[in-house]
Amino acid sequence: MPPGIRPPPTSRPTLKEASDVLARLKLGGSPASPRVLWLSDWSARVRSCCDADLKATSAYYALLLSSLRSLDSDLMRGVTVLRQSDCVLSDPSNYWISVINAGRHFALDDVMGPAMKDSDGVGAVIARLMIVADSLGIEPATIALPPPGDADGDAESMLISRFHDEVLSSSGGGGDGGVRVPEFLRGAGPDLSLQVRDEAAHVTDNDEYYLTDDPKVSGKSKMKKAFCMPGNVEFCPPIILASAFGIGGVGGEGAGRGIEIKRSEDNGGDVTYKSRGDMERDFASGALHPGDLKGAASAVMVGVLTSIASGIKADPDAAKAVKTLKAFEKKMSKKKK
Repeated sequence: MPPGIRPPPTSRPTLKEASDVLARLKLGGSPASPRVLWLSDWSARVRSCCDADLKATSAYYALLLSSLRSLDSDLMRGVTVLRQSDCVLSDPSNYWISVINAGRHFALDDVMGPAMKDSDGVGAVIARLMIVADSLGIEPATIALPPPGDADGDAESMLISRFHDEVLSSSGGGGDGGVRVPEFLRGAGPDLSLQVRDEAAHVTDNDEYYLTDDPKVSGKSKMKKAFCMPGNVEFCPPIILASAFGIGGVGGEGAGRGIEIKRSEDNGGDVTYKSRGDMERDFASGALHPGDLKGAASAVMVGVLTSIASGIKADPDAAKAVKTLKAFEKKMSKKKK
């Protein structure tokens, strides 16, 4: 059940990216169902992710995989990881013929869809066509993509479906004994942003958590600065994060057993929440104070980041990856100057 090229490799992978991958790996089937994490490393290179730097791209995936195992070791034990490059090199001739055939079949406007721009470059177009070839080579029963409305997910599902219907079925390639038409499962993890910004220029490093954040420093400091308007449950990062990684049972000591919030007797005394709904109810009514909520959410995030950091430290590939990405980021910073 490959989740495609998302998230595209970057020098600073975020907790949100890892959360989305885990959420899509959980879509459909029973917990024992075979699950595949498809790492689209060649598509990433075609799209110039990480400036098409192979070492940086490989380092990104090493760091991501280590973090996924730290966040949900039970799930990841049942996941098979496949790299696009390995699969392509096992039969490169037929793979690139599939890409070429997809390119011949579709009009450029179909491949680009409504969101892709000319400035995105030809690499983005080729990567879309490679998604079709990937589906033919792996023949997955299901493909997990972002929720409906995501431009890339919508375009990829459309191209794969149409190629099966318009090319494979008409040529006898579909049906019994042929290439299966995959089912598309759509989903993502919760919004883990700590602030809402109207303009990208206003975004700062404190607006979300990164997989390489220092647990003791960033776990507390970022939560302290997080948006948390009293009574506002429409957008309340501390509740979302505490629910996802505490009550939700992902990462951190005591995860999944509820969240204990320390409060003074004047504020009602200590309380343990075992559902997001209960927290939202008390926060909306004023029974749960923002300061008390942030204190508990900070402890949860320190636990999550500590788990990720420990996993990286214990994994030689991930530890090396952190250094590689830092060096790459430094190189790119100098290049911009």
